[in-house]
Amino acid sequence: MPKTKISEYSATNSANTDIEGINIDEGCPPSSINNAIRELMVHLKEFQTGASGDAFTFAGGTLMTGTNTISGAAVISGNINSSGTTNTFSGGNILSGTNTFSGTNIFSSDVTLNAQRDLRFADSDSSNWVAFQAPATVASNVTWTLPATDGTSNQVLATNGSGTLSWATAGGGASISAGDSKVEVTDTGSNGTIVFNTDGTERMRVDSSGRVLIGQTSGGYPLDVTGGNGLGIRFTESSNSVQSFMGGFSSAGLFGTLSNHPMMLWTNNAERARIDSSGNLMVGTTGPQNTGSGRGNFTLNGSSAGAIMNWSSGGANKSYAFQDGTNWSFYNNVNGGNVDITAFSAGVRLSSGGTSWSSLSDERQKDIIEPIENAVSKVGTLRAVIGKYKTDEDGTRRSFLIAQDVQSVLPEAVDAQDIERLSLRYTETIPLLVAAIKELSAELDTVKAQNAAFEARLVALEAN
Repeated sequence: MPKTKISEYSATNSANTDIEGINIDEGCPPSSINNAIRELMVHLKEFQTGASGDAFTFAGGTLMTGTNTISGAAVISGNINSSGTTNTFSGGNILSGTNTFSGTNIFSSDVTLNAQRDLRFADSDSSNWVAFQAPATVASNVTWTLPATDGTSNQVLATNGSGTLSWATAGGGASISAGDSKVEVTDTGSNGTIVFNTDGTERMRVDSSGRVLIGQTSGGYPLDVTGGNGLGIRFTESSNSVQSFMGGFSSAGLFGTLSNHPMMLWTNNAERARIDSSGNLMVGTTGPQNTGSGRGNFTLNGSSAGAIMNWSSGGANKSYAFQDGTNWSFYNNVNGGNVDITAFSAGVRLSSGGTSWSSLSDERQKDIIEPIENAVSKVGTLRAVIGKYKTDEDGTRRSFLIAQDVQSVLPEAVDAQDIERLSLRYTETIPLLVAAIKELSAELDTVKAQNAAFEARLVALEAN
């Protein structure tokens, strides 16, 4: 096979029998030798200029001290020490040895450093260097394209995710961007702040104190959210589709569920109260109670039938208060139980089965100070009238005693805590009325005795 380029020459003398098919074997004529030398000179020139596209392999230590141009593909597996003034490598070049380039070196094609070799940059006296090195394993080829111009102070290189690098302002930190979404790490003075942007607008930040701020750049709470009407945070428990919500609408703050589930309040890892999906408020129970069934410590149930409050100590018997939109009803469902209304140390009782209120009146619970005297004359000063409150509608008629009249003769029955609005405890006027009746009864007995004596004298006179 004719040898048409230097890379096809053999290191064995006897194997080099031709150049471009010209016979140079033993015994060839001189003219063939001359022609072969001329062809060899052409090959050397092509080797110099790379015109033949020959690949250059430098397997040993190679010293390049002049102006050198390698325009073919150069494979340098040994060591190369280039101290020439200008060295030009214009083919695809693979460097796998330890190679030193100290001149002006121009690579006009790709350069490959094999086997995780370093690309080193030495200092001024070549005593130390910095280097770039590929990872031990690369899944696929990666090319980074540098920006065309220099950046400004404090800018950093950022990738678009496709290998194109550009300068980005990071505020003293770093910036990572992908499409319209950007995550920025900024530095304010000596404190760092993480800022999250989408479509060029800040959406959230974590400040130097660890506070998460949404819709604002400063706040006083670990999680501080600011926004317009409809602001809220939703939590979804996916297995049961429970959606909880915290937020605000118009002029109110909201906390509850968006799904058809109850809202529970817990303390010490236990449920204490709940609002069910119908709006019933329960304390100490998990279901709404009413007069017909169920029991609970406390239930406030709003419905078309009214509002119910239930009390229970865990048994079937319970008490409740019922409001039907107009009237309130209080009920004690315990057989033999009473309804007591107490203010501090005294009050009234509606006994089980009773139809009127009773007050504590046991003599053993009292200290008697004095009897009520001159009761008749006192009752005589009281005005018993028909009238109405000033807040009543016209035409209303009520029977009254006047608190000021009673206060003058029996101040114990008048509540004067509000001197502008005296109140009269009507039942406490009963002792005055009883004392007056007793006085009238005593006077009547005296009159009866006198009449009996007059009748006896009259009968005696008629008999004579």
